[in-house]
Amino acid sequence: MYGTLNAKGVCEFCGKFFEYYQRKSQSIRRFCSHKCDGASKAGIKFSDEHRNRISKARMGQPSWSKGKKIGFGNFEGKKHSAETKVKMSQWQIKRYEGHISNEELRNYIRRNYLYRQWRSDVFFRDNFTCQECGVRSGNGKAVYLEAHHCRISFSEIMNKYKITTIEEAVLCPELWDINNGLTLCVPCHDKTKKGRPYG
Repeated sequence: MYGTLNAKGVCEFCGKFFEYYQRKSQSIRRFCSHKCDGASKAGIKFSDEHRNRISKARMGQPSWSKGKKIGFGNFEGKKHSAETKVKMSQWQIKRYEGHISNEELRNYIRRNYLYRQWRSDVFFRDNFTCQECGVRSGNGKAVYLEAHHCRISFSEIMNKYKITTIEEAVLCPELWDINNGLTLCVPCHDKTKKGRPYG
């Protein structure tokens, strides 16, 4: 596509040395890539006069999207096969029949607003400090904290109330009891798990 690399330059944005093909009529390249060229212009605001000139130059021109298919593209007018429909609906079927795996259910519960609120309440009450070793973030050091179900573990609550759906988890008050929560750092929380992936 291009001839041999016959010109050299130093990128004005990243400072990298680069080689490129330069035609006789082409000006000297200032940037090594489109990425650096775009990044160098970030935050530049055009004057009102310049914006008006651009607006007038584009006036009367058709839109860039005119005549193009936007959205579904090549899939327009086609239908999913029966096999694909079954695969797509598999999650909904499992969810409503209560046959999602324990791991999937735990993940759904942990992404639920109530769980995140419970976790936040436990952290605030414990002043974002591990209640076992006393470690906390600060002075340039970041500590990842986890909320632990201390009196009755998360797994025991799930088994005790036979929770199989998100709806059942939402209605279980013991899961969201702040008095059953304790702030722990990851190493201290791992000690409570006894080899289990979840506490």
